[in-house]
Amino acid sequence: MRITVIGATGMVDSRIVAEARARRHAVIAASRNPKSADGAAQRIDSGNLVRFDPGVRFDPGVRFDPGVCSTGACSTGAESQMRVDAADPAAVDRALNGAEAVVLSVRAQADKGEEFARLSSTVLDCSAHAGVPLLIVGGAGPLLSPDEPGVAVIDVPRYVPLQWRSIAAASIAQLDVCRNHANQVWTYLSPPAVLEPGTRTGVYQRGTTTLLTADDGSSCISVEDLAVAVIDELESPGHERRITVAH
Repeated sequence: MRITVIGATGMVDSRIVAEARARRHAVIAASRNPKSADGAAQRIDSGNLVRFDPGVRFDPGVRFDPGVCSTGACSTGAESQMRVDAADPAAVDRALNGAEAVVLSVRAQADKGEEFARLSSTVLDCSAHAGVPLLIVGGAGPLLSPDEPGVAVIDVPRYVPLQWRSIAAASIAQLDVCRNHANQVWTYLSPPAVLEPGTRTGVYQRGTTTLLTADDGSSCISVEDLAVAVIDELESPGHERRITVAH
């Protein structure tokens, strides 16, 4: 499968790219600020150095810093890393050319909710133009509390602390954009309350609209296993429009 991952140098996206590559999928890694060293794209997220497989090459039609593609794998790989502003429809259209699926996993910023919603709408537009399904890795905000029926987790401080409330609100607005958009070929994946770098186990729970918790009440998953869930969903899509995962 040929997959375009938008935001591909972030903490989540970089793991999605790595998981897709490990399963022999072709990857177009689209990001506003691609980084590289010795032929492998990289970024430091919360002290964790994330590298792309060197087989993800740079698209020859896009300008990059000199010297970033210094290995043979870069020039001969079947994949591309592209500099793409997800708010630019023409750039997103180029990134989706030839794709069979697209993943959007751009983290919301507390003070840029409207910009985030417009960006999401642009990607929905472009995925419709390209005729490819869209999987959005969103936020936990829209999920329902597992122990307070009818209450969204954004209103439960033990799941969404006050300092994260504005970002959770942005994820709710993003889901509303999806619901109201003409393109309805999308899946919205909400992570659990805690999402951190960790170990890839390949084991997780899958749910729909309610936050998943373990027996001890915790709600978490490693970014690596979230990436496993993303690629699993692309390989074997379910029937649900909204899904969530957790350990």
